[in-house]
Amino acid sequence: MGRSGFVGASHGYISTRLNLSSLAGQSVTFRWRMGLGDFDFFGYSFGWWLDDISIFNCTSYTISGNAGVAEAILSYIDDTNKTVTADESGNYSINVPSGWSGIAIPSKPEFTFTPPSRTYNDVTSNLTGENYTAQWLFSNLGLWTGAFSYNAGWRVDQHPRLLADANGDGKADAVGFGYAGVYVALANAAGDGFAPTASQWTDAFSYNAGWQVDQHPRMLADVNGDGKADAVGFGYAGVYVALAQ
Repeated sequence: MGRSGFVGASHGYISTRLNLSSLAGQSVTFRWRMGLGDFDFFGYSFGWWLDDISIFNCTSYTISGNAGVAEAILSYIDDTNKTVTADESGNYSINVPSGWSGIAIPSKPEFTFTPPSRTYNDVTSNLTGENYTAQWLFSNLGLWTGAFSYNAGWRVDQHPRLLADANGDGKADAVGFGYAGVYVALANAAGDGFAPTASQWTDAFSYNAGWQVDQHPRMLADVNGDGKADAVGFGYAGVYVALAQ
């Protein structure tokens, strides 16, 4: 009498945890004693069953560092999928149980991370300096040229503007079908800008010559296989091509 016991009908397995810290440092033997309750109509009392008995070390450790960017999400699995969010300085801390093994994966829209993940095996101490480097998927926004701008009179409903390698150097150039013809602003050698002004490459396909956005598709493609994008237009009488030189 006076001892803890399980009573009643659980209607299935239930999870129960007991704090064994008072037994630390001792050699102990566990046993369970069954006291049968009421018998059923056939004279049986089924008692109860035990399964999946485990002893856990409740010591936990932290994995901490800097994610490289504020509010990055660190995902990991500790029985279930879990996440922590880095603070405004990018600092994060993950709590894991002793002996934990798993993978931590940082993520944030528009960023890539180096390393892309970290793998841990049998964690038995606090780990600090678990840092990542975050990199924008795109560089900062920059103005590459003032050509083809709205302020210069270019309009979506009148002047198709495209990107294609017009001179065969492997870099996409800015190309516009304007009032007087086709204009090109070549990409520079460094690959970080277009020519500040566009030059007219042909007077074909122009708005002034009757080419309309809603009637005459115009596009760029290398039709002769020389590695340079050519100007192609679908006009009233058929398909017209101005080869890049």
